[in-house]
Amino acid sequence: MPARTRLSVYAEPALSLSRYDTTLIEKFLASNVEEPVSDELLLEARELYRDRNYRSSLILAVTALEIGVKRFISRVAPSTDWLMRETASPPVKKLITDYLPTLIPLENGRVFPSLPAALTKRVEAYIFKRNQLVHSYSSVSIADEFVDETINTVRDILWMLEVCLGNAWAVDYMSEEALRVAGWSASPNAKQHGVNVGSTRAVIRLRKHQD
Repeated sequence: MPARTRLSVYAEPALSLSRYDTTLIEKFLASNVEEPVSDELLLEARELYRDRNYRSSLILAVTALEIGVKRFISRVAPSTDWLMRETASPPVKKLITDYLPTLIPLENGRVFPSLPAALTKRVEAYIFKRNQLVHSYSSVSIADEFVDETINTVRDILWMLEVCLGNAWAVDYMSEEALRVAGWSASPNAKQHGVNVGSTRAVIRLRKHQD
């Protein structure tokens, strides 16, 4: 059956898109690209955050990171696909620090950067808090600022993974901190953005649906 594409825009406050942004959106709409599950989960995490459902938001954000990392590994190293899907993989923090930087990138992709200890400790803290929330029988406190930081950090790591898969446009949506960490530079087009689509204040969703 024919596929239809739905474009949903969530913004705080009103969303302003540049010509570069709209051109990129049109390119996606005209292609057969599918939204990765990790991106979908992260956008849902952001929606939950806006609804002040911080516990579910953080759980989804960390899950998005784990799925995104496994998706990347299965794309770059196809021989590991079955292992990524069917077996218990090493902790995602270990994969990010020890394994991803060793993988040979796809054509036009980049090598995943070695992340500084401060950032990997933050990732470890997000995962620890998620595990607390999931396995604790009692109430676990969680600050909204912590959840917001978790979502933004996961978003940056997912952008890095997209760049390493050869999607060079993703570098333009990374935060300044992430660019410094990776040692990358945004393109001149980055200055034309009306909004960072991965930011707290605006989210753009491109999804394919079957009628």
